[in-house]
Amino acid sequence: MTNPYRKCPVYQTPTFLLRLVRLEDAQDLMACYSDRQAVANMNADCCTSDFYYETLAQMEDCIRFWLCEYRQKAYIRFAIVDKKVGKAVGTTEIFGGTLGGVPSGSGGFGVLRIDLALAYETAPLLDELVSLAADRWMPEFAIPLLYTKAGHTKLRGPVVEKHGFIPADRFRPRMGYYEKRRA
Repeated sequence: MTNPYRKCPVYQTPTFLLRLVRLEDAQDLMACYSDRQAVANMNADCCTSDFYYETLAQMEDCIRFWLCEYRQKAYIRFAIVDKKVGKAVGTTEIFGGTLGGVPSGSGGFGVLRIDLALAYETAPLLDELVSLAADRWMPEFAIPLLYTKAGHTKLRGPVVEKHGFIPADRFRPRMGYYEKRRA
């Protein structure tokens, strides 16, 4: 795989197109990040905010931050675009491994975050995103061990377990993290 920080890859699932988030996504993403119920499903651990935004300007500032982090090769924040309606309905972040030959400083592991508008927080749609991360991103980005927070919602735990994740006992203990080792 080529370095994703030179040219960010685009991915598709049956429902979604995933591409680097854009400032133009801000209005669409307000449906996700201005909803306290949706935000409760997100993982904001070790982040600079709780991801609850009340204004378009706050959402735009967040996207600018994500793009700055991308330029600094810290992580990739993909927009999750519903292919039927052509709108961003959430984002997902991946970091760790080598991400295209660029060591991330993560110490040999990666973290997956999934933020979705509440209408998309369903087991089948989460399954599409977790499958993409487990089956494609782990090998493509050389992530030997992937963590994701899933124990804080009733839907996410069973979805990640279906893909071989198990409760993590050493990484952020008792915070709802699951881990998957690459075969």
